[in-house]
Amino acid sequence: MVRGVVLGLLVAGLGEGAPARGVDLRATFIGNMAVHLTDGKAAVVVDFPYQSGAFGYMEWSRDKVPKGPRPLCLISHSHHDHFAASLTSEFCGSILGPKDVVSASREKRLAIAPDVAYEGVVIRPIATPHAGLEHYSYLVEWAGQRLYFTGDTEDADALLAARNLDVAFVSPWLLRTVEKLGRSVDARRVVVYHHRAGETFPAVAGRLVPMPGDVIGLTGGDPARIVQRGAEGGIEAAAADPFAKRLRQAGENVQTEPGRAYFEGPFQRQFQGEFAPRLSECLQETGATNPPPSFDLVLELGSDGRVQDVTGRPENAFTACFAARLRKDTFPPPPSPGFVVPIAMRMTASP
Repeated sequence: MVRGVVLGLLVAGLGEGAPARGVDLRATFIGNMAVHLTDGKAAVVVDFPYQSGAFGYMEWSRDKVPKGPRPLCLISHSHHDHFAASLTSEFCGSILGPKDVVSASREKRLAIAPDVAYEGVVIRPIATPHAGLEHYSYLVEWAGQRLYFTGDTEDADALLAARNLDVAFVSPWLLRTVEKLGRSVDARRVVVYHHRAGETFPAVAGRLVPMPGDVIGLTGGDPARIVQRGAEGGIEAAAADPFAKRLRQAGENVQTEPGRAYFEGPFQRQFQGEFAPRLSECLQETGATNPPPSFDLVLELGSDGRVQDVTGRPENAFTACFAARLRKDTFPPPPSPGFVVPIAMRMTASP
């Protein structure tokens, strides 16, 4: 028997930790570990500006750098493929990072602290080891999204300790370390960055490998999907994944006025009353001591509310059991036949 299972339910971005309504948070991949984040009102850019092509890594061009609010530059460490002091006056409004980084910049400096507040964003610097330098990984909380950036660290401890992440930006070498440890990242989507052309990666569920210029949508019901292509070819995008397409469609359904009214009302009331017993049943049936830390489901409902189909990720015995039980359900009639609903579930086990 599993004791004290604490359930947290996020349904299409509703409830605690949900993205703020009307916020369109996007990430543009510039190259290496440079990721530009913006909601249109504020901007944060991670590990940028850097020296283009340093150490044989990715080059970047100014046309791939988003315009808009002058960003906070969030720097993990001082290596040239992550930071170029001579370019901060052009690309940074302010800067946060190790002492050797901020001392080389003339921009406004934010002090490292457990929680750093910036324009409605909360940033949690996490000291992590790399090459004997002062180095930080960062947890960024913005618009209800928990975004984790590993930086160059070779140590997986901090990443594996992070819980309930929406998107984790992870280096290829750290992803391979996690695989060797037989562990998994507690994130709805893993975005691989600082990769080289032709490099292979562990087959992590929900993995996304962007190319320079790709724009990743971070809100709207799907944990992360490429909404604009920045380069031709070689792109492993969520759009190429049938489940991701289905999940995106479901998220769009519940953002319409009738879809939201149905989803937040009769559907959610019934689902929340039934998922806990099914969880216990599937734990017993699969012999699991704990449920997966998170999983996603897409339900297709007929005009009478009967469940026509259920798909889930990651694919394992537990999600298959949960989906099989949902297929027997009938919910209140949806706004239209073939209505698809996204469900994201997060669990942690209490002592």
